Amino acid sequence: MTDRIRAIFSKEDGADLGAFNDLLTNLGSGKVCYNSKNEEVSKEKANDEIRKVMFEVLEIPEGTKGPALRKAIRRHQNEVFEVIEVTLQDMINTGWGSNPFFNEYVERKSLAFGDTNEFVTEDKTILSVSELAGGHWNIVRQRLGAGDTFSVKTSWLGFKHCRPLVA
Repeated sequence: MTDRIRAIFSKEDGADLGAFNDLLTNLGSGKVCYNSKNEEVSKEKANDEIRKVMFEVLEIPEGTKGPALRKAIRRHQNEVFEVIEVTLQDMINTGWGSNPFFNEYVERKSLAFGDTNEFVTEDKTILSVSELAGGHWNIVRQRLGAGDTFSVKTSWLGFKHCRPLVA
């Protein structure tokens, strides 16, 4: 942990990185959120606390938007990841754990850069996979025999959760 991150989470207000990660995890999984003083807080208050810490990590004033925010994120990307990596790992490992559809149909693999994402079929099957984008909705089907291997093309994706507008 960098000295700057250690300093952010060792202030007199009692906030620590573990409590912050618990707040992130609880908010992300829809559980009751608690602040650094172990008091129950609303989702809005939890979001405000997270935003406050992240702006401090980014070394920019709260409410900064647009290009200045993007530049700050690029400038401090390692510190941002350092703050959220425990939560990310936990959400990746357990975020779908209770979803029966996910557990029934999805095989999870963690691959390092350079590893091949290769799967082996146990019986004769038809595989239907498609990336639905670019103006077409064609799903490519491939017939596989027992013992055949296939891989799934991966790509970098970005997602954003937007707060609803308040009228």
